Amino acid sequence: MNPNRFFSLLVLSLLLVPFPVLGEEPPAGDSVAPPFPRAPVGIFSVNYLKEGFNDAIYLAVSPARWERPQWMAFLGVAAGTGGLFFIDSRIEEDLQAHRRTFTHDFAQTIQGFGAQYAFATLGLFYVGGVALNDGRAYGVAADGLEASLLAGGITEAFKISIGRDRPFDLHGSRNFLPFRLSNLNGTHNSFPSGHATEAFAVASVIATRYDSLWIQSGAYGLAGLVGLARLEENVHFASDVFAGAAIGTWVGRTLVLRHLRESGGESSLIILPLASPAGLLVQLKF
Repeated sequence: MNPNRFFSLLVLSLLLVPFPVLGEEPPAGDSVAPPFPRAPVGIFSVNYLKEGFNDAIYLAVSPARWERPQWMAFLGVAAGTGGLFFIDSRIEEDLQAHRRTFTHDFAQTIQGFGAQYAFATLGLFYVGGVALNDGRAYGVAADGLEASLLAGGITEAFKISIGRDRPFDLHGSRNFLPFRLSNLNGTHNSFPSGHATEAFAVASVIATRYDSLWIQSGAYGLAGLVGLARLEENVHFASDVFAGAAIGTWVGRTLVLRHLRESGGESSLIILPLASPAGLLVQLKF
């Protein structure tokens, strides 16, 4: 095998490895993925919006609660992203040199699981949860939708603030136009990968809800293939995909584990926005 080809495949294999310590620890005494002790918040309800608002704040301040494992995971992701940044162009060149019709066709199909197919998957969990009265399946749909929206928002913020060129722009991996709103509609929005973020957000919710090794491997493996597909299509660099995968995994795991902890009856601070004639108020509930 060509040494460069072997090197690229070795590096890209890292994208198939989940980030099991991203997110917080599961509730003490509970398995990672028990069924919901209570019915999940209805997706089509005001309470679901309130829960999303609280979870957004929870994610924003979560680094203040991180312990050594979470900080080590964060430093590992940062180091991995930085390391890939220096070899992004080499990986891109090698992949494009070995591109084939069948790999293009496969990538075109599989990358949908980082976009419309991901939401279709959540829709199937929703229908199954309602039809079978399965709280865990419904929880995947509810948490997956929320994780997709919140993780996607984080990714979009990075896209605007970093403004990295796409590989197909042929300007190299180190061309940036940061802090431009036009980045969302233009080509300066490569970092991080939105498809990888979406795929790993849904995969991490499924993998955290279900303790089956087959389900977890399948979920993360499919998400990893989405990341590889984006590289094959030459729309992202390897570091884009790696960072997007980390964001999606962190958001998905953190939300599920928080909801499991809350459903177990532990006390927690809940922040609720309230509309009044005087304006927007905030209610704190313990």
